[in-house]
Parts: sequence; C-alpha cells; structure tokens
Amino acid sequence: MSTAQVKIITEPRVHLWTSEEYYKLAEAGLFEGKRVELIGGRVIEMSAQSRPHVRAVKRATRTFERAFGEGWFVQSQAPLDLDDRAGVKSKHVMPVQYGA
Repeated sequence: MSTAQVKIITEPRVHLWTSEEYYKLAEAGLFEGKRVELIGGRVIEMSAQSRPHVRAVKRATRTFERAFGEGWFVQSQAPLDLDDRAGVKSKHVMPVQYGA
C-alpha cells in the first residue's frame, strides 16, 4: 500500500498575472478609478501624472516626431504588450515605423 505525499505550503506565494488575466480583470471593473500597469506579472498602482511629467512627455513626443521624420509615428502613453508576463506597461514615448 502506498501513501500519498501532501506538499504543505508554509510561505505565501506571489501570483504573476498574464496580460490576458489582466485584461479580464480590467473588463470586470476591478481597476475602476485606478491607474494600474502590469509590470513583470505584477499589477502596480501608479501615482497620478504631475504637470512636469505631462510637459516632458509632450516635449519628448515632438522631439521624436521631428527626429524620426516621415514614415514614423510616435506613440506616447499607450499600452505596450511585450510578452505574456512583462505585460501591459505604458511607455511614455515610443517611435514606431509605419507598416511595422
């Protein structure tokens, strides 16, 4: 007769969320009224953007638009899915080539 072994977890474990799970939680309203980002599988509550931050993002966006020129657009403050757990991280400014 064999005995079944039971593994007892004595320490708390962190659940790393996938971007699919994150979007489902958002659709269910779990993050309603909160500024959150999925970073490295963790849902991080972000602080409000300050005026200097907003101005800096706008300046950076204009600078990148001029620097990259025709055939590129600059995406700012938009989600960027890097992989399943890296998540939905809002990049401040990112140049993207048309058709890419």
